[in-house]
Amino acid sequence: MLLMSSELTRGVASSSAAPCSECEQHTGDGGPYPNYDHVHHVNPLPRARQAEHHIVVHGYAAEISGRLPHSWVFFGAIEPALVFGRAARMSYDVSSYGVFEAAREVRWDDSRGRDIATLYINSSGEGLDRADDETKAFRRWMRGCDPESSHFKPR
Repeated sequence: MLLMSSELTRGVASSSAAPCSECEQHTGDGGPYPNYDHVHHVNPLPRARQAEHHIVVHGYAAEISGRLPHSWVFFGAIEPALVFGRAARMSYDVSSYGVFEAAREVRWDDSRGRDIATLYINSSGEGLDRADDETKAFRRWMRGCDPESSHFKPR
């Protein structure tokens, strides 16, 4: 059984053998969120960390749902997260979206022989989408796009 440190998860434990009681959806291998093993709503977010077998990065998660499966997509900056959510919502296959402060954890699990990916969503805040100043974020996104690269570079 893999137990994450309480300092990192603020008391949330996960197991490779059984669903977490704290998960929004324990996904395990091949679950409904193919890019995450666990999705947790927490407050506060775990601290950022950069180690050889354990990385926690802060950023933003866009949530989409509708005819497509309910999905979470993580971004390192708010601008691409907002643009992604808005663009997805323009599809007939997506009926709702939201953007939330989040952290993405990747940790090596010896028992599974692979990385375990966990998404932490800040449970204390409301969605960051549809704000009055949303067009300012879109303009920053346009300035940060590089046609030669897939990466967003804030300017």
